Amino acid sequence: MSTIVNPTPDEQPTQASNLRETEDVEAPTNLSLFKLKEDSRSELRAHVMAPYDIKTPPEKVKKRPDGYDYVESSYMDYQAKNGMLLYKHRLLFCQIDEDEVYVIVDLEDRLTGNTELGADGARIMGDKGNAIKSALSKAIKNAQSRFGYSADVYQRRESVPTDEERTRYDSQLVDIKSISPARAKLFSEQWADLGTDWSEFLDKWQIYIDRNKPNKAAV
Repeated sequence: MSTIVNPTPDEQPTQASNLRETEDVEAPTNLSLFKLKEDSRSELRAHVMAPYDIKTPPEKVKKRPDGYDYVESSYMDYQAKNGMLLYKHRLLFCQIDEDEVYVIVDLEDRLTGNTELGADGARIMGDKGNAIKSALSKAIKNAQSRFGYSADVYQRRESVPTDEERTRYDSQLVDIKSISPARAKLFSEQWADLGTDWSEFLDKWQIYIDRNKPNKAAV
């Protein structure tokens, strides 16, 4: 038997960090990014992308029994509160089964208006309240990761290749085709699916080229 709890707007629990009235904070929530001045767009972009540049300390990364890595909630909370000085989260959905709790939350950066969803669950082992608290904590952490916190653990940062990397790719594709058309097809497909770490990918294929490229010995 499942119990589904859908909080009403008045009942939704919220948590805010530094939600004091501040006259010097101006949130661009209702402004079009294209109407902002160039320096304001740059500052806003830097704010949104900053979490992706924070390297998670190795001692904060733990191993789950199933082999997957995870990051301690206390570290994620600290980074999120440090990076999003004005934020709040809301409980959107809560389902309580006989042996498991499942929740969905949203986390809002009130400075930008950006919102990310987070979802997770926890098994009920004795105290149902502890299971709800655990599921809520993990769901918030899931939303924090979508903002880019501990992205080096929870997600791969997407990027686009530079002009230099594109030039290297074109040159290597010619070289690989001269060695093996089948390998060239594989190289091209992997490049299209890559999404990040372009130079590292090209470096690895350069080793293949160097090992297999025909010798042009002087006659």
